[in-house]
Amino acid sequence: MSFDSQTLSLGHVLIIDDCPHLTQQLQAITEPKAQSVTVCASIDEARKALQICTPHVVLLDYRLPDGTALDLLDDLNALRPKPIILGLSGTASPGETFRLARGGVSRFLTKPFGSDDLFRELHQAFTTPPDIKPQLSDLVGHVSIKQAERMVRTTMVDEALAKSDGSMRGASRLLGISRQMLQQVMRLRRTVDDGLTQ
Repeated sequence: MSFDSQTLSLGHVLIIDDCPHLTQQLQAITEPKAQSVTVCASIDEARKALQICTPHVVLLDYRLPDGTALDLLDDLNALRPKPIILGLSGTASPGETFRLARGGVSRFLTKPFGSDDLFRELHQAFTTPPDIKPQLSDLVGHVSIKQAERMVRTTMVDEALAKSDGSMRGASRLLGISRQMLQQVMRLRRTVDDGLTQ
């Protein structure tokens, strides 16, 4: 698949890897396309960095001195807007890469890789919608279809508002609906939430 890496804009990038040589390379490659780049060598450092700035893109090594990428996924998935997470490893097993994908990692790169490989995976992550079937499958037997629809709608609205810094116009554009429809969805949600709290 062809793509134009010149048009790729990465926003705030967080690199989490304990190999100084690789982090220097990743920083040099991503800086021209990023607003800022932060480098961390451990899960502890990454958690501290997340308190200061919410990244748009995370390049996450699988094995770190104080744990694995799996230990950090809850922290990353709780961020709004949720960042695009690229897993990096030369040692992760197929089972581990599967767990990373289930945990929210968009794409996975096996070390060693080149800048073209990195930008190709980032382009795919930005342009390909995530597979939500596994998460929806997990809901079966736990919630009704109406509850699942409400959860999906609420999550998409919250994420669109977060990605557009609270702009109704920006959120409605991301969701592919009119501002009036978005306002209606939000009014309906407030009505349901008020009913649940009474």
